[in-house]
Order: sequence, then structure tokens, then C-alpha cells
Amino acid sequence: MSQCRVHHIGSYDELLECGVNVNKILTSRSYKNVEVSKLADSTSPLIQDLANASMALSLTTNPLTSGSKDSPAGSAFDILQADFKESGDPLISNDGDSNYSGPFHKRSIYTTYFLLGGGFCGIFFFIFTCLLEQGGFVLCEWWLAYWSENYQNVSAVTFTKNSLIGQSATVIDYHIFVYIGIVAATVLLGLLQAILFYAIAQKAGWLLHDLAVGSLLQAPLSFFDANSRGGVLSHFLRDVGIVDSLPPVLLDLIESLSVLLATALIVGCVNYWLFIVIVPLFFLFMWAVKRFYKATQDVERIELASKCAVGAHVVSSMEGIQTLRSLNVEQRFLHKFDVYQDRSTAACYLHLAANRWFGIRVDLIGLALVIGVVLASFLVVEFQGLELPASLVALSLYYSLNLTNVNQPVLRKSAAVHFKMRSVSHLLQYYQLSPEVPLLADVDTPTPPGWPRYGIITCEGVSVPPANGAPAKGGNLLRNIWCCIRAQEKMGMIFCTASEQRAFLSMLFRLTDYVGVVRIDGLDTLTLQKNKLRDKLMYISQNPTLFIGSIRENLDPDQNFTDAQVWKVLEEVRLSTLVLSLDNKLATDISILADGMSVGQRQLLRLASAMLQQSKIVIYEEPSSSLDIMCNTLIQNILRIQFPSSTVLHIAHLPDTIIHTDRIMIFSEGKIAEVDTPYYLLQNPSSRLSCLVAELGSAQAENLRQLALNKHENRPYVAPHIDPEDFQDFAPPLGGDMKAPNNLNVLPTFHSSRLAGVLNQLPTNKFSTDRL
Repeated sequence: MSQCRVHHIGSYDELLECGVNVNKILTSRSYKNVEVSKLADSTSPLIQDLANASMALSLTTNPLTSGSKDSPAGSAFDILQADFKESGDPLISNDGDSNYSGPFHKRSIYTTYFLLGGGFCGIFFFIFTCLLEQGGFVLCEWWLAYWSENYQNVSAVTFTKNSLIGQSATVIDYHIFVYIGIVAATVLLGLLQAILFYAIAQKAGWLLHDLAVGSLLQAPLSFFDANSRGGVLSHFLRDVGIVDSLPPVLLDLIESLSVLLATALIVGCVNYWLFIVIVPLFFLFMWAVKRFYKATQDVERIELASKCAVGAHVVSSMEGIQTLRSLNVEQRFLHKFDVYQDRSTAACYLHLAANRWFGIRVDLIGLALVIGVVLASFLVVEFQGLELPASLVALSLYYSLNLTNVNQPVLRKSAAVHFKMRSVSHLLQYYQLSPEVPLLADVDTPTPPGWPRYGIITCEGVSVPPANGAPAKGGNLLRNIWCCIRAQEKMGMIFCTASEQRAFLSMLFRLTDYVGVVRIDGLDTLTLQKNKLRDKLMYISQNPTLFIGSIRENLDPDQNFTDAQVWKVLEEVRLSTLVLSLDNKLATDISILADGMSVGQRQLLRLASAMLQQSKIVIYEEPSSSLDIMCNTLIQNILRIQFPSSTVLHIAHLPDTIIHTDRIMIFSEGKIAEVDTPYYLLQNPSSRLSCLVAELGSAQAENLRQLALNKHENRPYVAPHIDPEDFQDFAPPLGGDMKAPNNLNVLPTFHSSRLAGVLNQLPTNKFSTDRL
């Protein structure tokens, strides 16, 4: 199919015989895996680096997208790089480091980590203990050299008197006691260093976790629009796990670096001419380390992607084994498995070969230092006539030879630490997320007892811009909204786009910034604490979330109601039989039921919670998929009967479920297209509601018209009694009438001098319509 037309029909072999290149069609840029597109488009730079391998996996999973059977494999690096370049995947990038570029730059991640754990004092004491501990090791070796030198001098004397023999024994005892004291002090310093380091690392891990969690919980809604919740959770857990495993590797690296520093100092102190060799070798070593990081990170990504491709091919082949056998393409998939396995083996060998090649070069640096120590010692004695103690020369040679055993482990450890520190940078970037509007308003307006008492919602010139200022077709998501949802009114709402619906809900719950005024019972919601506002709104989403805990905790989180009241609402939503069949009844963990519960049952459970708490404002969102008839009828009856004193906003996709509401409000292009009772809207053949009803078929359309007529004649909206004293503190300013555009006969005029309809008792929500 192409451009909504069928171009070719037939089996795979028939299409090939007709000259249709199916492989070319599937590998063309117009063909994209849906999941890969979602991942590539929605993943922010925060988790893009960690998602690269998954993207490569998805792009190489389909065996039809990798060329023909007879195509040469080539080198693993060239083939994989060509695949990723063709897909536009930045897996093979010049920047092998994290994409993190916030205030904590990658070169200061280590400093930030230690500052979080111990502050400046902690860093100072840790460095001081490291120097003392390494100094203790060096002092042990130096004392042995000094001891052997003295023993040689003493042994050269001919002992003819007992006094000399006794003096020699005393000197030996003295050296032993000093050596034991140095060893004991070094052990204690090493223990103190480890305790101090793990205390710093533990505190840093706690702070990183707490800061990241706090920022994620207060992150704006746009962040979760750009990153899936599952992706954020999996990457966050992965980063936290890596940070928890960081301390042992980091401490081992610090110890190894201390050995390198001690080697340079000892060799230089024994023969200061060796600093001429040590300094260039040091810069050469650092340059090699930088090149090693850059090369190995790309190679590791190639290896990871190739391994993932093998696993994905095996899994997909096993899942579709019946289809493969029915199409007789087993050999083709076996060949593709061999290709993926060859690429994986080549990438693995490339990684091992790169490590060995670099290890040889690093050993050559250590060998150059050993040769320099030997030649410098010989030249100093030969040409300068200086006498170097043989014990100190042997000590410098010992450390130089030991350097060849330390260089390669240091590189491996530093690469591992460098990789793990990227998780630290990810957690710090979570912390740098801009939070939504603060939970506590600058001025918290005191609310009267029992607020909201009526559930009156007014929007006065409200406009909702796109998230993060992103450009949107047509400008703002909601534009200059003027409306009044009356006390205890059942309002049906239809949105033409999901973005409009999301913007409206975000406006009510203050999940996003908006322009204009939103009032609930006369109070501007911007002057209220967000937790206070959200506590008064009950939202039943199209796919409700159940929280870990018992059934009772999900119904009554604050334990404000008795078991009898809980059982009563369960009976009204027809879930009591299901709960009674469980062993622990209300104390049953919700996870036992969650997997087997339908979307309708989840919504019934949330409706039971709303009934229990008697929420004054209930927002119900119909599921995107159809509910079964019994569950749908039960939910409609509950919304109609069980919330007589609440304002209910019923967000629907089709008009058949909201035809019984007091009024219907339809949004289009970011504005209120029409709002009125179902009966009056259906009287106008050109109204949007009439068009939607007509699309359902003549029989159902006639039935809905009868229901609307019955609602209009027998159950019209009746305004509750409203006490004007409840709104004396929120009276509008005198003068300067602010009117909404009334090009539609249903748009209200606020703060006008007239009183009309059922709101003639409410000073802050005076409005009129042309029809009234």
C-alpha cells in the first residue's frame, strides 16, 4: 500500500517474480519502525546516551533491513557504522562522553561528587589521609633500604669485642621496632582512609538519590511528555545502581594513582636528573589515556549494539517461528543470525585487540622509565662522581619495575570509573531539571471552611501556551477561554485534539503556566497552594493508576472513614463481591488484583474513592478503548446519581455517553466552539454536536435526540441555593466591566452589571447570554 492505494497483492515469492523489490521498500527511509520513531523523537538528551544501544537494537532487529543474503559482511566497524549513519542514529559519535552539559561540567563531576559527600573539610581530610597512608608505604620501603644500608656498614666492622656485638644487636632491635611502628601506623591510616572515603561516598550517594528523586517528582509535565515514564524509571534505577557500585572501584583507582605518584617522587628524589624523563613521560601517559577513553567508548558501544542485535534476532525469530516455517525462510534467518554473530565476534575481538595494543604501548612507557633510572644512575656515578646509596637505587628500580604492573590496571580502573561517573552526571542533570510552579504559592489565600462548597469553575480569558514554549500549530493550545461551569452542574466535554484536553486538565491542576484567571467558588487558583488545590479535585483518568498497598489504602489513603463506609461504596460500584472473595478482604494487597482488573474496574475503584470522599469537583475521562456494556452503563449511572451535590466534568470521545448531562462544551482549535444543553445544540442542524450525532447512524441519532428531549423536559438543571455571603470577600472591583466576546450565544460576560439565569445570586460570576 502507498498513498492510501493498494499497488500490489500476492505472496512474497509472487511479488519477487513480478519484479517488486520488497527489501528496497522496507529499507527505504519512508519505512520506519514505530517504536524506534517514538524513541528517537521523544527521548531527551538526558537519556539519549543510554538509549543509543536500544535504538541500534531496534534498527537491526528486522532481518529484512540488512541487505540481501549474498552481500559481503565486510569489517564489523564499517558495517555497523554504515548502519547507524543510514538510520541517523548518533551511536557512532565524536563525543564519547556523556551529553551532560549543565552547570556541573564533566571535568568537575569528581569535585562535585566529593563536595556532596564531605564538603571542603571532608575533601581536605581525605586527601591528607591519602598522603599520610601512601607516605607510610613509602616510609616502610625507605626504612628497609636504610636498614639494609646500615646493616652493611655495621657488618663491615670486625667485631672483636663483645661490646660491639651487643651494640649491633641493639641497633637491629631498634630498626625492627621502628619498622613495626611504621607498619602499624600505615595500617591504621589505611583503615582511617577507607572509613572516611566510604562515609563520603555513602553520603554523596544518598544526596544524589534524594536530589534526583525530589527533582523528578517536581518535574514539569513536559519532561514526561518528552520521556516515557518507563524509560525515566529504568535509567534512573540503572544510574542509582551504578552510583552505589562506584565506591570500591573509585577507592581502588585512588590507591593505584597514589602508587604512580609515589613512584615518580621516589625516583625523582633519588636522582633529580630523572625529572627530565618523568615529566615528558607523564604528559605522554595522560595523552595516551585520553586517546584510550575516546577509542574504547566507541568500541564498547559497537560491541554492545552488536550483542543486542544477536539477542534481538534470536528472540524475534523464536516468537515468529510458526511464520518462518510456514514461509519456508528458516535458512535465510539462520544466515542473518550468522551475520549478526560474526559482527558481534568482530566487535568483541576489536575491543580485546584495542586493549592489548594499548597495553603494550603503556608498558613501553614503564620500560622507558626503568631504562632511564638505570642509565641516569650510571651516568651520575660515572660523570659527576656522586655516590648514590645502593639501597635507594634499588628502591627506585623496584618502584619503576612495579610501574609496569600498575599502568594497565590503572587504565582499566580509570575507564570503569569514568563510565560510572557518567551516571553521577545523569543524576546531577535530573537535579538540574526546572521544577514546575512551586507547591507553595507566594501568597496563600485562606479558604473558608468547607471550600469548595458549590464547585463553581470559571475561566476568565485563559490561554495555555505550548509546553516549554515549543511552537504549536495555531499558537496557544487554549486561546482566550471564557466559560462558567455552574454549581453542581454535570458538564459533558468533547475535545477535538488530545493536546487541548491535556492543556485544559493541566490548567485546572496547575500543571502548566497559563494566562488569565481560573476561579473555583470565586477563589483565584493561582493564589492557592497547589497541594491544597489538587486535594479538592478528584480525577479519574482513562487508565487509572493503582498505588502499592491494600485495597483500603487505595480507597481511603488518610484512613478517615470506617470499614462500613468503605464497604458501602464498594457495594454501590458492584465491587464488594470481588473483594469479599479475597482472603484478606480490604487488607488484600492491590497488586493481587491489579493484573486481572479491567480498565473499567479500575475506574470503578477510583469512583468509589471519590464517592467516599464526597469530592465537590469530579473530572472523569472516558477510556480510549470501549468498555463493556455493563461496566459502561454502571459508570454512567454512578456519575449521574451518586454525585448529586458535585460538579462533574465528563470528558468523552463521542456524544452518546454525555447526552444526559446538563450542558455539553465542545472545544475546537483551542477555543470553545459551542456550549449549551444537548437539546438546544441538537436543534441546530449545523452545530458540531448535531454533526457528531449524525455520524453515529440514523437510529442511534434519533435515540440520542429523544434522550436529550427527555432530559430537557423532565430533568433540567436546577441551581442550588447559593449564599451571597460566601462570596463577599471575593467581590469584583468596581467599574471597568470586563466582557468576553459574545459572537457565540453561549459565551458568558463576566463582571457585568446584569444578572441572568441561575447565577443571579453569585456576585463574582455574573454572566448573561443572548438566548437568556
